[in-house]
Amino acid sequence: MLLIIPILMIVQSTQGQTVIFSGPVTLPPTHGVCGQYFFEAFTAGAGTVVYGNLTSNHGVNLYLLTDIGFKAWSRQIVAGGICIPSNPVLIQQNATAYNFTATITSGGKYDIVLNNLSHTSVTSTLAVYSTTA
Repeated sequence: MLLIIPILMIVQSTQGQTVIFSGPVTLPPTHGVCGQYFFEAFTAGAGTVVYGNLTSNHGVNLYLLTDIGFKAWSRQIVAGGICIPSNPVLIQQNATAYNFTATITSGGKYDIVLNNLSHTSVTSTLAVYSTTA
């Protein structure tokens, strides 16, 4: 009987999982100051846990940003400004392998971003999921 309880808990957490993005990402080498980036937008409620993993053949930066923060950062890139966003929910720089978890504190639109600042083409695999508590 005790073995059934953990199994049921695993089934329940799996059923509440949402795939935000899962697949390969190829980023060309940068020709500018702030690199080349990929992003995936999603909506999350307060208390949502965002988690996943990244593997890459060369170091990339991973950010989890509010949509407002992403838009401000992408305008700075175009203007040749600041290459690292301010107030990210999650940040990991120069990652070749990274497992991450972050809890969304305020509901709204968010963006998961991979940024290649190198002069080398980068091939990454990114898997991002969410679940509500």
